[in-house]
Amino acid sequence: MKEKSVFASLEIIERNILEKLTVENLARDIHFSKFHYQRLFREIVGENVMAYVARRRLDLAARALLESDAAILDIALAHGYESHEGFSRAFKARMGVTPSEYRKYRLYAPLQNFLKERENMAYSKSTDEIIRELNAVIVAAKETADFARKHGAAEISSSGSYAQFWEFMADKADEMANGIQNTLNGITAIGQRPDEISARFAIMKILDNVSFMSNLSAFHGGLMAARGGDEAQSAFEPIVTRFYNLAKSSNIGNRRVAELFAELTSLIFDNMRKVAEAQLQKVAKTGQTLAASLRRGLPYGYIADEIVKITDELTNISIENIQIRQLEYLSTRLESIIFAADTDAFRAPEHKDLLGGINDFAAQIVDLLDNLQNLPSDPPPAFSTREINFQNITLQSQLLYFHIRGEIEKMGKFGDCAKSILDAICGKMESVINMAISQSPPGEIADMVSDTYNLMIQAADELSEHGGAIRFIAAEINYLAKRVAQC
Repeated sequence: MKEKSVFASLEIIERNILEKLTVENLARDIHFSKFHYQRLFREIVGENVMAYVARRRLDLAARALLESDAAILDIALAHGYESHEGFSRAFKARMGVTPSEYRKYRLYAPLQNFLKERENMAYSKSTDEIIRELNAVIVAAKETADFARKHGAAEISSSGSYAQFWEFMADKADEMANGIQNTLNGITAIGQRPDEISARFAIMKILDNVSFMSNLSAFHGGLMAARGGDEAQSAFEPIVTRFYNLAKSSNIGNRRVAELFAELTSLIFDNMRKVAEAQLQKVAKTGQTLAASLRRGLPYGYIADEIVKITDELTNISIENIQIRQLEYLSTRLESIIFAADTDAFRAPEHKDLLGGINDFAAQIVDLLDNLQNLPSDPPPAFSTREINFQNITLQSQLLYFHIRGEIEKMGKFGDCAKSILDAICGKMESVINMAISQSPPGEIADMVSDTYNLMIQAADELSEHGGAIRFIAAEINYLAKRVAQC
């Protein structure tokens, strides 16, 4: 009876949402005292009366921003706010972005039918907060794309225009933003049906991807600039910094969203084993064929080797005992291969079709990973902070090793003058990876990484004007050494 009375007051609020509402009048309408009404409302709905009213008005204001050309101030006044500033503060607190950003980037908010919403109050509150976090990351990605396009068209006297490359990088940032936007409908589904684990997984996956791709974009942007010399590095450093900042923003959002998802029910879908097994066989065959074509006298052996490693690891996965973290690492390494192939296509347009085959292969693996991650399995093991640190060190070392091999292979004759040093660098990076896998003492790993850094600087010096890319990767190696030492 008490719940029905509170739900009846929700209907009154909806019918009069843009009118002047007070707690006293709403309590009187359902024949409760003000004190009793407020206590029950908070207990059932999860927030106080006027906070709920403000939230619903902001949802309607968000719709008005997208569906009309009215001035923001007019929308603010129509929805109960007395000033542009007050409305903007409240809107950003609710949506994670300002009204103008919301309108400019056509963002999304869950405008659920409140009758359904009231049956899932706790879920709706969590999903609303998730959307707020995601909106902020979308705006950061869109603004990074705009900045890259605006400032990436500079002519560099030593090496010409980079406009096409930075347009490509801006497209990557837009893809990140669009990927998040495409998952937002799934968040509403979670609010209405908390067992929608597939939507939850998709959202976490895309956020992980934004964080990784932002760092990868910054790395490749810096690497491309380093190849162009000091002038290019100086000109494009602000864009590279923007991508690193985007990675930081998505990391913060990722942690918060993970916390929010932890409050929702998590279930795992099943009945996908046969499909996954068939996909595994197809991926293995495609990977073998692609790797063979990449080795035919071309400087892409490092990519071919990584493709073979990934396909071998996939075919050895136990369908009955899937470990999500293992799949996440494979996915991360796959993204690095794709990015390397895409950037190589700018340097060697005549190989674009061949390198494009990597994207087709990647699409197959992405579909496979999606299905594998939804297979029934035992709860994942709880990793200690130490184990997670070593896993991250292993992954970072593998990715840097992959790029070191790529640069060595591309240098051709220039690599001959420092071949012994470059071979030693590869040997040390292999040792770093093995030490991280076996969880050797961090100090010993850090020393090995530092030795690798010193050898890379020596190689870069011997390569002279051709050593910019090696020197750039060396800086990342040095940064890895510092991170390892802090473990």
